[in-house]
Amino acid sequence: VEGALGGLMGGLVVSMVAGWMMLQVPLSYLLAAGVVAGVAGQVGDLSESLFKRWAGVKDSGRLIPGHGGILDRIDSLLFTLPFFYYLNLFFDKM
Repeated sequence: VEGALGGLMGGLVVSMVAGWMMLQVPLSYLLAAGVVAGVAGQVGDLSESLFKRWAGVKDSGRLIPGHGGILDRIDSLLFTLPFFYYLNLFFDKM
């Protein structure tokens, strides 16, 4: 639980600071995007773990021994990247 909350808070702070400095987006939008992205990253991680459990494997590959495979390195992006893609489309139309 502590890791999930820490990751959520870290993502929130980074999205707010980086977004405000680089994009000049209002902080309220960045706050919402940070929360949704943090939750989406955790959902991606849990989904990938569910797939591995369903398949009965511990690691999703052998390229990075002891780290669960490449999919474990990018699992949080499975839901986060589509979210930011559509968020970018939304901001382009504003």
